[in-house]
Amino acid sequence: MTRTHLTGARSAAGRTGDAADRAVAAWAAAQVAWAAGEPGEVLPAVEVLAAGPGDASGHLPWRELRADALVALGRVVEAEAAIGDLERAADERGRRSMLAAARVLRGRLAARRGDDAPAVADYREGAALFAELRMPFPRAAAEAALGAQLRRRGCRTEALALLTAARQTFARLGAVTFVGRVDREVVACGGSRTGDCSVLTPQESQVARLVADGLTNRQVAEELVVSVKTVEYHLGHVFAKLGMRSRAQLAATLARSAGP
Repeated sequence: MTRTHLTGARSAAGRTGDAADRAVAAWAAAQVAWAAGEPGEVLPAVEVLAAGPGDASGHLPWRELRADALVALGRVVEAEAAIGDLERAADERGRRSMLAAARVLRGRLAARRGDDAPAVADYREGAALFAELRMPFPRAAAEAALGAQLRRRGCRTEALALLTAARQTFARLGAVTFVGRVDREVVACGGSRTGDCSVLTPQESQVARLVADGLTNRQVAEELVVSVKTVEYHLGHVFAKLGMRSRAQLAATLARSAGP
């Protein structure tokens, strides 16, 4: 995610016409900044939503992003108030997903303060709630945060299991940025960032195996009766999901997974 993307999204939020359009543009800008790991860019966008009419922004989960950004920036007092606001909104609307998000955010805030036990407890509760709600992305994010906290505590076996599960979910969902973030924690935990072929789709597996056998993209396209662009598209996803950059790495990984 580039600074150009952030600037473009922010500009769109400022120039759209009616309140509903401004809310959607501001929400897009906030999400782009959040995915890019730019909490300072999240806040101006969510403030547009916070100041807008309820019918334009009430259905958008901007409170979570605001609290998350404040935690990331170390603005602890404001973050505490923002999480409280999120919890009140969750109670008023009966939204368990908002409550789960609040629990994870309380975990992040506790971790920021150096309070290990409350952080672990809040992360666990948030992850469990997201699991009950069958929300894979936020569950993976909560498990990744819990895994990172447990790694810092020295509980490497459980941490690695959680981080690996989170990585698999992010890879399956195509959330490449988040795969990269978890990979760094996996390596710090003593694990390997590459080689989990179970996250590939059937089409990706076909392309991967033919490429590993030494075929060029054009030869793979002819073998599968698809376009070269389709092969390039699937191969890009294969490299991203497996955390590798070269055909040689791919061949070695598939050879290991095939066994003796």
